[in-house]
Amino acid sequence: MAAILDLALPFFGLVALGVAAARIWSVGEAGLQWLNIFLIWFALPALIFLVVAAAPFEQLIDWPYVTATTSATVVAFLAVFLVS
Repeated sequence: MAAILDLALPFFGLVALGVAAARIWSVGEAGLQWLNIFLIWFALPALIFLVVAAAPFEQLIDWPYVTATTSATVVAFLAVFLVS
């Protein structure tokens, strides 16, 4: 349970900061758009990078999952390629 909170809390913390900023300060529509751009393009990718960089390599590669998703992608591509 603590591991899930360690992963989810920073993400929802960033979202909560955005909500708090919108309610506390009278931020206009343009300000909220820039806050959204910052969150989506800078803060969350940096957070994801930090989480992935801290994980051991063995936990990042799950070969059955990689094989299943790659196979499904190839099958979907070939099906569309053959139909069109």
